[in-house]
Amino acid sequence: MQYAGPDGRHYEFISDVTIDTGIYRTGKQVGILVDPRAPGNARLASADATVKTTGCLFGVLGCGLAGIGLVATAIFLFVVTR
Repeated sequence: MQYAGPDGRHYEFISDVTIDTGIYRTGKQVGILVDPRAPGNARLASADATVKTTGCLFGVLGCGLAGIGLVATAIFLFVVTR
């Protein structure tokens, strides 16, 4: 990422967001958070939200699959023990 700090100097950083969501494309403007006392330290403003959202989606998917597995096991045991 390249940006101009509050002091007018140009800075660059590499984001630690490694999830390829297609949200961040080359040349696209994105929001960043910059510490005015250390303008060389910046991070994506929405990176935390993107990671948390992805984690929640995987969590919901995992719980759903676990629920389906429990129901299938219960049906199987019910049929076998009859």
